[in-house]
Amino acid sequence: MSRLTERVCPVFRNDDVSADTEVESFEAFCALFDRYGFRQLHGVTIWGPVANPTGENRLFAKGKQGIIEHCNRHIESNPEIIEFLNGRDDELAAHGYHHICYAHEAYDTQMAELEKTLEALARLFPRKEVRVFIPPFNASNQHTRRVCERLGLEINDASGSILLENAGVPRPDWLGKTLRYHYWKYGTKVPYATLTEQLAAIHEFLRASENDDE
Repeated sequence: MSRLTERVCPVFRNDDVSADTEVESFEAFCALFDRYGFRQLHGVTIWGPVANPTGENRLFAKGKQGIIEHCNRHIESNPEIIEFLNGRDDELAAHGYHHICYAHEAYDTQMAELEKTLEALARLFPRKEVRVFIPPFNASNQHTRRVCERLGLEINDASGSILLENAGVPRPDWLGKTLRYHYWKYGTKVPYATLTEQLAAIHEFLRASENDDE
C-alpha cells in the first residue's frame, strides 16, 4: 500500500457488490482507483440482485419481504466476481445476507443474518479478513451495535461520510471522511469522467498534504 493510500481514512467505500455485479464493467470501474493507487472497501451482499441499471435504488420501497423475494440469486452464482475480488488487495465488508433495513430488525434476526453473511464471506473469500459491517441503506439500531460488538465488526454507515457520486468538486476536508458510492450508478447516473476528475483531485490533495509534512 502506498503512503498516499494510507492517508485516506478509511479506504474508499463501494457498496452493493452482489450476484448481479457484471465483472467486465466492474473491472473497468476498479481500474480508475488502481490508476491512483487507491484501495477500496467493497460492501458485499450475499443475495442479489442489488444494483439497478437505471441508476436508482428501489429496493427500500419493496419492504423486507419484497426485498427477500426479489433478491433470489446467491453471489456464488457469479464466480467471475468472486474470482476478481479474491485476486485484489481490496478489503471486503459485510453488507448483509439480504439487503434489508436493519433499523427495523430485532437482535436475534440481525445476529442470524450477520452470522450467515460472515460464514458465506469466509467460505468464498478465505484470504479476506472481514472487519467492517456496512448496514444496508446506512440504517441501524441499538441491536445492530450490540450484534457487531459481539461479532467484532466495526459499523461504517453514513456518519461523517461523503456520498461521492453526488458530491461534485472535491475539497481537502474530504480526506478525513468516508468516501462512499455505488459502483452501479457510474456510467448510468454519473459519468465515469466525473469519478476520474474526483480521484485525480483527491490524489493531488494527498500529495500536497504529504509534502506539507516533510
